[in-house]
Amino acid sequence: MRDYYSAASIFCGHIGPDIDGNPHGTRVVGGKGGWYAMQLEETQNFEVPYFMSVLCGGLDYQIEHHLFPKLPPERLREVAPEVRRIAAEHAMKYRTGSWGSVLGRALRQIWDLSFPSAVPAGQH
Repeated sequence: MRDYYSAASIFCGHIGPDIDGNPHGTRVVGGKGGWYAMQLEETQNFEVPYFMSVLCGGLDYQIEHHLFPKLPPERLREVAPEVRRIAAEHAMKYRTGSWGSVLGRALRQIWDLSFPSAVPAGQH
């Protein structure tokens, strides 16, 4: 069960139809600001009760984890409102949703990538 929960937590933070996925080794354009923008574009958060957040090691705050990888989970929770505010200020998407909805979109994306011939044309 732990492995399924861990995989689901990781999927939720990194996979979805509106997540930009850059190939490994992609060069960042725009210096440090470009790097932060890239982290925001390639991740999303999911919302769970506090005890579940503790169980997944704070990875429900995947955006903040990518921006500040050395911060402990409790600090990720603290900086999240400011990160969201700054993202809105710069017209960038701050992706978050319930765990169920984010996981559902992630699993659908995996399904679509696994069986591309089953996806109607124009919906990739």
